[in-house]
Amino acid sequence: MIPKLYFIALSIISINADFFLSQVNHMEYYKNRTRPSKAFSSFSSNYFNQNILPSSGKGEKVQCGTRTVDFNPTRNGRIVGGTESPYGAFPWQVEIQMLDVDKLVFEHHCGGAVIAERLVLSAAHCFDKQPLQLDHIRLVVGEHRLKVQDKHEHRFLAEKVVPHPDFRKNGPHSNDIAVILVSKSGSGMQFNSHVRPICLPEATETVGQWCAVSGWGLQGESNENFAPVLRAAAVPVMDLATCRKNQVLGGRQQPILDSMICAGKYKSANLK
Repeated sequence: MIPKLYFIALSIISINADFFLSQVNHMEYYKNRTRPSKAFSSFSSNYFNQNILPSSGKGEKVQCGTRTVDFNPTRNGRIVGGTESPYGAFPWQVEIQMLDVDKLVFEHHCGGAVIAERLVLSAAHCFDKQPLQLDHIRLVVGEHRLKVQDKHEHRFLAEKVVPHPDFRKNGPHSNDIAVILVSKSGSGMQFNSHVRPICLPEATETVGQWCAVSGWGLQGESNENFAPVLRAAAVPVMDLATCRKNQVLGGRQQPILDSMICAGKYKSANLK
């Protein structure tokens, strides 16, 4: 049996969930659609009381964090690079595209994760450009190859973007997290073998635990091109005391806040 996987937000441990509830103003729709988590303990238990997430229309009823393709990325301890993943290994992966107003085409911008039928979790700094135009944002699920239409790929516009109320753009990007409400275009997001939600994590992380990260990011420190196929890497959680050591930081003037999670191998840590 393939184990359930949980979303690891590398920049924040707890979230002011009541704020998201009031801002998204659509959570009644998500009753019984995701699992409870200590990190979201301020939610009413009526919203999160089971693991099965039914999808509207002809979509499957699935359990968060499950997948039909087993894959374990190489444990190299670094986020940059990674290993090419098979299609379906990360069914919660979302590509977030932004419209290039000069070229009039949508281009890769950031990654995200499906957490409910119409909710995507991503980084707040991906949407810090103001004024933010929702019709310039496109969310792609079921995607594996950036430049090729995949079998289970579907595209949606964003109806609302809600950044964490305490997101700090300047400095160490504290509380760098945002929730995106997916528009109800067409038949909506339907869960299947290649489109599924990830579970939300507990409030604390286990030091030394290996976590999988996935995306189409840069393949090397000096490579400015996005990966054409979804890649993944495995990194271990590092305790903050070790993470703050000069030899780990490598001379970077980057404050490591208590609300952050540090992941990476010693002397080659990846800090967020």
